Amino acid sequence: MRLIGRELLVGHRLGELPDDVPMVPLQQDLQRLQKSLRLKPEALERVLELDLRSENDRERSYLLHRLRLLGIDWGTPQTHTGGKGTFREAWKLRWEPDFAVRLIEAGVLGTTIVQAAAAKLRQLAAASTDLRVLAGYLQDAMLAELGDAAAALVRQIEGAAAVAADVTLLMETLPQLAKLLRYGNVRQTDETLVREIVDGIIPRVTAGLGAAVASLNDEAAAAMEQHLRATHAAIELLETPAHFADWVECLRRILNSDSVHGLVRGRAARLLLDAGKIESPEIARRLSQTLSRGNDPAQGARWLEGFLSGSGLLLIHDEKLLGLIDAWVAEIDPAIFQELLPLLRRTFTTFPTGERRQIGQMLTRGKPAGGAVGMDETEIDRERGEKALPLLKLILGGKT
Repeated sequence: MRLIGRELLVGHRLGELPDDVPMVPLQQDLQRLQKSLRLKPEALERVLELDLRSENDRERSYLLHRLRLLGIDWGTPQTHTGGKGTFREAWKLRWEPDFAVRLIEAGVLGTTIVQAAAAKLRQLAAASTDLRVLAGYLQDAMLAELGDAAAALVRQIEGAAAVAADVTLLMETLPQLAKLLRYGNVRQTDETLVREIVDGIIPRVTAGLGAAVASLNDEAAAAMEQHLRATHAAIELLETPAHFADWVECLRRILNSDSVHGLVRGRAARLLLDAGKIESPEIARRLSQTLSRGNDPAQGARWLEGFLSGSGLLLIHDEKLLGLIDAWVAEIDPAIFQELLPLLRRTFTTFPTGERRQIGQMLTRGKPAGGAVGMDETEIDRERGEKALPLLKLILGGKT
């Protein structure tokens, strides 16, 4: 039925107007660009893959992004599956007849596509004071190569960031700006505009994060843990040593603060470990303190969740940490264990299936609690083993 609808009802041809029919300047500019960039409007969907290292493909990308700002979704961005390079884009193209009407309506914004897109973006930005929304508009401006509009947005974002008191809002804005800097490198755009904003946001985040993570409830701690992940990835992406050093020091302060929720402290410890800024013996010492008898088992479980969530490879390669956790679980009071079980299950279900299986095999092979001695160092009770021999011979078909 889809084939019938495509071939019989939709068809392959688009209607055309005679050359002597008057058109608004915006329509004329779009037709000129379509011809020069060899982008023919078609009724049927097709996938267009662009290599942003090519000047012609970059111009195609600019045009499609500018049209999207005008509400003309001729192209819809798609996830590129051909590789991990940021220099590739994939679009799904389909021209709708009503796009011509929208193009005429957008004619009041300018006589060319670039002028109209810039004017539309300025209208949208003027109606918002939300940092996250403004950062999204800035990304649109950079992707569409709207230099003047981008410069105005930078000044607007700087003003909004200067009065923003919510550290989490700045943390939510930073990943978008970090990705935008990376796009700027690929698209050969001026990244200094965005760099100024980032250089102003990161010091405010590192200075104010200590107060923002104090006295969080479980729900707020879960949200903050996600912000820590995203901010860490963004700062790593920027590859600025000074910013990374300040961020590492901020994570250390969080880790050393007893007033911070266990989930957030655990995530800070994991980020420091993955970044090579803290050693495994130090992590083992802190984990041992956190899981000691004198501390709240629920906070210990949340510390573990923050530290381990997402990957269990650390336990596979570090038997001492696995042994500490094994011993802690074995010593939990049964009544308390019933309360902690959903939390522990949630932590370990974030591991890939293969990692969970390998951890289970390590524990069933007799890895001792505390990780102090190995399996081959355990003393064998021969008397107990001999009691099982008759049954074992019977199972194997031998004589008892």
